[in-house]
Amino acid sequence: MRYLVHEEIVDPGSPVPPQQFAQYLESLVIPSVEHLVKLEAAGKVLAGGTPAGTRGTACIVEAASNDEVGEILMSLPFWALLKWQVTPLESWQSRLNRVRHILEQVKTTLR
Repeated sequence: MRYLVHEEIVDPGSPVPPQQFAQYLESLVIPSVEHLVKLEAAGKVLAGGTPAGTRGTACIVEAASNDEVGEILMSLPFWALLKWQVTPLESWQSRLNRVRHILEQVKTTLR
């Protein structure tokens, strides 16, 4: 199953000192993005990147279940510091099958 995942940096509420920001980048952001690159190479992240002009990411994750997508996201070092929105996606083939079925039901009703 595929999931559309949006991640947004939670505003810390006050300016972060440069030393703390450098540590944040080094210990959380870079390892997380490196892990996303590995997940993409493994076929778990199908596509993704940073929406232009934002402080977040978006990607499509391939997972067998809601639990697995949760495990994938929780494996990212910056997981707990971000706001996540995860949306299960219906495949195009599934939608096509459903619409064809509805069409047949409508045609049957009209006869």
